[in-house]
Amino acid sequence: MSREELLALAENECGAVSEDAIRHLAIRSQLNRAIYKAVREYRMGNMADADDHSSAYPLVDLMSNPAPADIGTGEMEMVALVDEIEEAVLASLRARAAMGEGL
Repeated sequence: MSREELLALAENECGAVSEDAIRHLAIRSQLNRAIYKAVREYRMGNMADADDHSSAYPLVDLMSNPAPADIGTGEMEMVALVDEIEEAVLASLRARAAMGEGL
């Protein structure tokens, strides 16, 4: 896959908007990008208008630096968080496989 195709995949598949996050996601695994997408789309239900739950606050905004910064800082925090989550999942799977356990 070309570099341009990887960048397009990271942007379209994961919903990232900052160029740094897109570049970082382009070299990550499919599992990593799937986790990122779930985290990136997550909205904080406990930070919603009591009368309008569709107004739930995006986690990416919570993880971003205050204005005038854009959400790129939050996306990069998410990239780091997802790297940690992916490694924990893979370590658990490796440990289970070493003990002869399945999923």
